[in-house]
Amino acid sequence: GKLYAHEWSGAAPDILAWWSEYMVVPSVAIGGITPENCGPLVAAGADFLAVINAVWQHEAGPAKAVRAFNEAIASHQPS
Repeated sequence: GKLYAHEWSGAAPDILAWWSEYMVVPSVAIGGITPENCGPLVAAGADFLAVINAVWQHEAGPAKAVRAFNEAIASHQPS
């Protein structure tokens, strides 16, 4: 069925995996991404993560958020 904008809840790993397999154009995962939930998106092949809110609104500050993202991304890189 159709997916309407009001039903969308963020990036979906299954769509990113499909995109990575069939497309040459890079993919950008967007929508509610945090260091805690970015792993499956990275593992699925997301080329970029849109994380502006997670960085600038992180309770410990942007530097801590970037470090947390770097750790999460490194631990979920496809082999």
